[in-house]
Amino acid sequence: MSQSSIGDAKTGTHFGTSGRMHFVTTGAYHVRVGQGAATRRAQMLNVIAQASHRRGASARDGVIGLGRVAVGVRVLGRVAAGVLAGTAAIAPDAAAQTAVTFSRDVAPIIFERCSSCHRPGEIGPFSLLTYQDVRPRASAIARATRSHAMPPWKPEPGYGDFLGARRLTEAQIDTIQRWIDDGAVEGDPSDLPPVPKFAEGWRLGQPDLVITMAEPYTLPAGGPDVLRNFVIPIPLKQTRYVKGVEFRPGNAGVVHHANMRIDRTATSRLLDQADPAPGFDGLIASGTFPDGHFLGWTPGQLPPLADAMAWRLEPDSDLVVQLHMHPGERPEIVRPSIGFFFTDRPPARTPLMLRLGRQNVDISPGVTN
Repeated sequence: MSQSSIGDAKTGTHFGTSGRMHFVTTGAYHVRVGQGAATRRAQMLNVIAQASHRRGASARDGVIGLGRVAVGVRVLGRVAAGVLAGTAAIAPDAAAQTAVTFSRDVAPIIFERCSSCHRPGEIGPFSLLTYQDVRPRASAIARATRSHAMPPWKPEPGYGDFLGARRLTEAQIDTIQRWIDDGAVEGDPSDLPPVPKFAEGWRLGQPDLVITMAEPYTLPAGGPDVLRNFVIPIPLKQTRYVKGVEFRPGNAGVVHHANMRIDRTATSRLLDQADPAPGFDGLIASGTFPDGHFLGWTPGQLPPLADAMAWRLEPDSDLVVQLHMHPGERPEIVRPSIGFFFTDRPPARTPLMLRLGRQNVDISPGVTN
């Protein structure tokens, strides 16, 4: 080549020089640099002057504040680097700078909303604790979050605020989708937040009373889901006020959810005694929820302690625990425990309980509506 030029790729401005030239690019600018050091320096200063003049431009124009400019120069088959300090920086493409990464953007969402269930020993069918765990399932995670199937949270938005809501925000859902659109890259590992540490013991602290099934139940391998009820006596001789309950499934890999009721009669015990195995099958036929309270458990759920809304527990009552269980490839031992947290103060408020549902829904095969 017999001519060189230096110009703004946006405006097309060029400056002529002489000598043997080679073409290089620097963000929004391109430079053709010849042999002479003076010529190269003049070209650099022209680029710097333009970049400084346009430093207020948007990021897409390739100019970000003041800093340094580094231009790779190939001269006579040899590569040299020219760096001038204290000048306007010609940045890489802004899209590369703002690309969503797992370490910086997605991991905090996964750790907060998914990993409590998706970790070894829990109900989630696979772990979501590392990039290597998440990357192969990226598209499935995006579909599940976009459809609001995951994390499981049934109340629709816009109808009040719920304590312990697990719904993802639209911004979080969009971040996951953008991550996939950007190539689902890991990013800088130093951006990764600490992997969450989950308590091995009672998450609300040591309960005042712990009750456990006297005999474990063996869930057979294979077959359909199992709905079974277990009766656990509550060894109290006086009335207590319960400010909180914590449920531990005993085998989180097969227990899908639990419902609990209080039975002050002998009905549940008689049903249990009539079945040779621990517990009895079917829907709970006896027992009631405490005033204003649903007692239940789903993976990841942990209702807080609430002195002001404690409920009354009478002596010589039974706790009837209904478990929904998923059989696996081999028999599984199930033995849940329940911790009670007491307060000496009677409740100041009683929640209003509204239960909507029915147990006799019968949908014929093939019906599409």
